[in-house]
Formats: sequence, C-alpha cells, structure tokens
Amino acid sequence: MVSRFPSVSDSHLGHEIVEVSIHSKIAEEFTGRGSILSKLPRYEQRAGQLEMALAVTDSLSNQSNLMVEAGTGIGKSFAYLIPLIYWTLKESKKAVIATGTKVLQNQLAAKDLPFLAQHSDIGFKYEVLYGQENFFCRRRAGAIAQYGLFDNPDQVKQLQEIAAWANQGSGIFEDYAEPIPPGLKQQISRRSEACPRRNCAYYTECPYYRKRRAMEQADIMVVNHHLFFAHLESAGKLLPEFGAVVFDEAQRLEQVAASYFGVRLTSIGLSLLLSRIYNPRRGSGIAPKLAGFTNIKPKVRALIEEVRMTADGFFANLANLLKPYEHKKRIRVARCVPNDLEQLLNELAGFLFEKAKDTDEENLSFELISLGDRVSVAKGAVISFLDMADANSVYWIEADKRSDRMSIHSALIDVSETMRSTVWTQDWTNVLTSATLTVGKSFRFTAERIGFGGAVKKFGSPFDYRRNALTYVGHELVSPQHEAWPERMAARVGDLINASNGRALVLFTSYATLNKTVDALETGLGKKHTVLVQGRTTRNVLLEDFKLDTSSVLFATQSFWEGVDIPGESLVMLVITRLPFEVPDDPRAEAILEGYRRGGREPFTEYQLPLSVLRFRQGIGRLIRRDDDYGVIAVLDSRIVKRAYGKLFMDSMPPAPVAFNLFEVQKFFEEH
Repeated sequence: MVSRFPSVSDSHLGHEIVEVSIHSKIAEEFTGRGSILSKLPRYEQRAGQLEMALAVTDSLSNQSNLMVEAGTGIGKSFAYLIPLIYWTLKESKKAVIATGTKVLQNQLAAKDLPFLAQHSDIGFKYEVLYGQENFFCRRRAGAIAQYGLFDNPDQVKQLQEIAAWANQGSGIFEDYAEPIPPGLKQQISRRSEACPRRNCAYYTECPYYRKRRAMEQADIMVVNHHLFFAHLESAGKLLPEFGAVVFDEAQRLEQVAASYFGVRLTSIGLSLLLSRIYNPRRGSGIAPKLAGFTNIKPKVRALIEEVRMTADGFFANLANLLKPYEHKKRIRVARCVPNDLEQLLNELAGFLFEKAKDTDEENLSFELISLGDRVSVAKGAVISFLDMADANSVYWIEADKRSDRMSIHSALIDVSETMRSTVWTQDWTNVLTSATLTVGKSFRFTAERIGFGGAVKKFGSPFDYRRNALTYVGHELVSPQHEAWPERMAARVGDLINASNGRALVLFTSYATLNKTVDALETGLGKKHTVLVQGRTTRNVLLEDFKLDTSSVLFATQSFWEGVDIPGESLVMLVITRLPFEVPDDPRAEAILEGYRRGGREPFTEYQLPLSVLRFRQGIGRLIRRDDDYGVIAVLDSRIVKRAYGKLFMDSMPPAPVAFNLFEVQKFFEEH
C-alpha cells in the first residue's frame, strides 16, 4: 500500500523545514486556518493534541525516549504522525510505527496516512508491512497444486480463486475478501526457509519482495508489535534501517514481548504437520512425491507412525498432570514426562533435509526444507519445555477437553531487561503512547514492567464527561465472592439495559459468569433486543452487528475490554460487572507474584492492583469515543466503594457525576 505526497525533496518546503523552527511548523499544522487537520470533518482544535505533538517533536529532535498517555479523544494518531513525517524529511531517516493490533495498523494505513497524503503538500511515502505468513507465494502455491497437497477437494477451487486474485491484486491476504482456511493459507504463504529469494522465477512479481522494495523507499513504515520483535530477533533483517519508533497501544508491549520470546506447541499442530509429511491412511503428503518412494515407504511409514505414537504419549503424559477441573497448569519440573520425542523429531527433520538435498525438483526440495524446519522448531519447543533452563521463563500446559487437544507453553516472566537491552538503549528514538499508561497519575508501574527509563507526559481527554456521562455504582450489591452475586448482578444488568433501551456493552472477566448471565437474561431481553454473545460468531461480525443494530446488547469478555470503537447511538450503556483482577491461577501471573514476594515486595498492591486499574481504564474507555457521545458507565462490583483500594479505581474514572440508584440512571437517559 503506497501513497505519496508531492515530493518536497527539491521544493521550497524542504528548505523551510530546516530554516524555520520545526516547532512552529508543527503548531501551524494543528492551529492554522489552512492546516491539515482543519480539513477533517467536525475538527476542533484540542490543546492536548498540540501539546502532545510538540512533546513528540522534542523527543525526536533531542533523540530522547518518551512515554505519552493521551486521553481518549485527543487524536493521538495525528499528534505523532505529523511530527514524525516532518522529522523523517528533515533528518532523511525512516520511522516505524508499531501497533498492538491489526485494527489500528489498518486504520493508520487505510485512513489516517491517506488523509494526510491527500490534504497536505508535504511529500512522503509510507508502507504497511505484515508478517510473511500474510503474503501469497506463487511458487509454493504452484507446488501445492503440482503435488496435489490439499486437505480436501474444495481447496483446489479455493486456490484457483486466490491465485487469480493475486494476479490482479496485492497478494496480501489482508486484502482478500473471503476468509482463507488456515491450513490452506499456511501452505501457500511465504516462508523464509522455503524461499529461493532472487533465484525464484517469481521474484520480480512476488508480493513479499514487492513490499520489501517499497519499504526501502518509504519514510514511514507501519508494522505491529509482533513483527517488530521478529525484526529484532532477525538481527535487523526484516526492516530497513530506521531512526525512530512509535509504539502505539503501548499498554500491550509487555504481554507481546513475554509471549514472543516464549514457545508454543500444540498436539493438533504437530499432528497436522506429520500428515503434511505423510499420512499412511490416505497415502497423502509430501513424502509420496519423492522419486523411488516405493522403496523407502516402509521406513517412512514406520518413522511417521513412531513419531505420532510418541507425540500422543508425550501429550497424554502431560494431560495426566491435570486434575479433572483443570484446563491450564503451571509445570515447574517436567522430569515425570519422558523425553522420547526429541530424538525422533531430530531423525524426522534430518530425513527431510537429506531428501531435500537429493531431489532434483526445486519446488519439492524447498517444501521438504520448509517441513524440516517446522519439525526442528517443534523439537526446539519440546527441548525448551522439558529442560526448563531459563529461570526468567514460566512453563505451563493447556488442555481443550472438548477436543482432547493439548499444548505446551512458555513465556518470559520479566521483560524489563530484554526490552532495555534490545529496544530502549538502541540508536533509534522510542515514543510510546496509549490512553492507559498511568495508575493514580503515575507512570511508575508501566515503566518498571517494561524497563523504560525515558521522559513521561500525560494529556487528559478533551471530552465533557460532566455533561455527557454518568457513573453508576451498584454499591449495595454483595461482593463478587458471595454466592448470591451472579444472580443479583444479572438482575441489575437487566435493569440497566431496560433503562438504556438496549445499546449496551456488558463486560465480564470470565466466560463462566458471562454464560450464566446470558442464560438468566436472554429469553426476556430477546423479546426487545438483539442479544449478541462473544463466542457465538467472530469478533468482527459481533462488532459490525452491534454497530448496525442500535438496540442490541453485546455480552463480552477478554478482548472486548480494549480496542473496541463504537461511537454514536449503538453504545450508551457500558457495564463493568467485576473489577478485572488477573486470574490468580494464570501461570505467568503466579510466577510474577512469586518474584515480587522474593524481592520483599507486596504483590497485590504493587502488581495485581495497578494491573487491574489499567485494564479497568481500558474497559471504561469503550464508552465515550467522540465529543457528541453520551452514556452511563455502570460498575457492579461493590468493592469499588467498600474496599480501601477501590479509591484507586474511582480516581481512574472520568470526571462524570456519580450515581448510586437506578432512578438517576433513568433520569440521565430521559434528559439525553
């Protein structure tokens, strides 16, 4: 995706950037009558937006790291984009924007940057880059078709349609209109170990390398956090050299870093990988395409079956560690699980690499190398999990008992030193931003968790919460620990939904409570409102239905606490059923708490509480998304007013009036 302003490299503007204070230029872009932002529909000048833009400008000019909390409605994207564009042109350096979600990544690339391109005379180029698994590979697709490596007959037609689209389009799966089956997508996407690079017949037209060449010409590169860490792990080979990084949705950084530098292997994933190599029952897979396969068939069959049987035993041994009620368990010592799988996976990978060298068919050779590499990765995950050699990692198992699937995991416990050595102390400038980085007006918790040591700035929301919002607290409800709470909370949710005439997002901290509440309310609510429930369809479909049906009610948990943007009449009631404390049996949380205790620190006040406050702030930020929005934030966890720590949550609420009875909620909606 490329957009270009009129070039400034030889224009008067390029000299102006050098000769005139860049701060003055930035101020003009946010306040001048003919400024870029004045062309936005319904644009209003916001002091916080200009202050943030000038703070970002200072950070870039001084090459000093900066963390910025920008309240909802400030317009933080433009507050960093415009200074970043001026800086790239002035310094002749590239800049990276790393987002926490694809949603924001797509918004920047499809909305914000094109707007700047269309309405400004500043010339710059930008590109958005996704991970390699999002790029169509014509060579691999041809190999799949040539060797008939399909999971089912329907994939033949699907591949033909995707190939025809890629001929005319970008070849980036993100732009493809229809969902692609994960198994097929995995087989036809770019993989580094299966890529001949410049020696490929399709190199010139390759979507991935087209994008890489475009990135070399871009001033602004838009990626996500995960891809940025992949760039670090590749020793800087994925992205061109850059001089600055903006981490948007920076509240996600710790979690992304912790999981990225961990391992994950699923029983179903390993089973599918073995079937890709050879499935004896169907006679399918890559192995039967080898010349002289008949001669080695017994050996291959025996090896695959032995690996499969040993893998089944490996995961079964792990499943035996779970109690009947457990689906996730931290593993501290794995000596009880025999390490019979490592050697067999090593033998299987060696077989694939050996056959890749022996074959004269290039496509077949690269597919064998790709499969061998994936087997080696699986072997590495097994070794890492069973050795448990990293004292800064936590290891656990998970089970989906409905499907008998098992998985092994690890994640970093403390990412601060990793972030400090690989990101914050490098030659580029780092700017971090989010609407939720502070706890009790302090950046200390967030900065400590990710090892950040730069300057910090906080700019509040410009929205008029005192006029447009109301906070309702169910102060008389029993505590969530009380056995009667689920029933009474559900009844109160029903009352609130009646008061707002639907148009409500109800947020939970667990699926169990969500489902109980839906069971209690759905029959009655369904007569007046469309009831939408997380888990019944995809997240995107739920959000689209919620936006379009302005009387609907959405019951959700986990991922809906952040990144949800529903302005207007579709959302006027936000219900927080319970304060979002982290589940105490989460393996990584448990390991973090142990670390605090070993250091003589109080884990509840220094970790669980501030983390919960940040998540709480993310949740309440779903309601007011633009200056003419209005609505009620309802909190049904009485601990917010009955416990001493509740004050930290109350202080995190927007400056809206607080109500303690339903009459005031009804009155609010009558007045609005």
